[in-house]
Amino acid sequence: MIGFVVPDISNIFFANIIEEIENVIAEKNYRLIVTSTKENADLEREHIRTLSNGIVDGLIVASTLESYSQIQELLPDSIPTLFIDRTLKDCPEDSVIISNYDAMYKAVETLIANGHSQIGYITGLPHLSTTQERLSAYYDAMLSYHIPVNTDFIYTGTSVHNTYDSYIEKILAQGCTALIVSNNVMTEDILYYLDKNKMFGKIALVGYNDSDYLNYALRRIYSISQPASALGQTAGRHILAQIEHQAPPQHEELCATFSEPKLWL
Repeated sequence: MIGFVVPDISNIFFANIIEEIENVIAEKNYRLIVTSTKENADLEREHIRTLSNGIVDGLIVASTLESYSQIQELLPDSIPTLFIDRTLKDCPEDSVIISNYDAMYKAVETLIANGHSQIGYITGLPHLSTTQERLSAYYDAMLSYHIPVNTDFIYTGTSVHNTYDSYIEKILAQGCTALIVSNNVMTEDILYYLDKNKMFGKIALVGYNDSDYLNYALRRIYSISQPASALGQTAGRHILAQIEHQAPPQHEELCATFSEPKLWL
């Protein structure tokens, strides 16, 4: 058995990863146990404590924590461990992540090239490494083109559905002509809001495309796509290598990609 601790099992990004990991490990007759933390640090520690108590042969974690020190005492040396998607400070374990920096930088650069300087930005949870990397790319791109960053245009979002009303109207009221939404869950909500209010074309939108079923809507906006399937496959291979061959920790990085709209509506 291999355990997988994820932040949100209903998030299509993690659902895709789960499916790919299962496909890879099934070839070696391993099965996957999945637990969801709902981005709650205490629940994550509880799940890890339970799974590492002799239940699993290996553990995969997409952590909601900030530092390895917050979890280290719960991870026995005898259980191979792999961290995916998010990095923890001072983590010595095997890891597979997706770099979003270049894709996010390109997204901001493209908006600027199309005449936008009033660019709003909705972050994910502030303590996550993924949030910090994407926001740093936004800052760097703006500053590279000598556009001052207006902190009133930056709003802290979540990884939870149906929380967009608190910030989308404020962003529009600020006079932003473009908006970047920095994860797939909030992108779904913003797309719903714009569609419901017949506002497509009122604001240029960059969102995250981690779902095939959103493909039609995402053809109408600038989008950043993460290789979720490749991440899951790579994670499966990494954890098997640790379990079966005692492979030393390795750190592998995949890359997100930026795309312009394919259908203007």
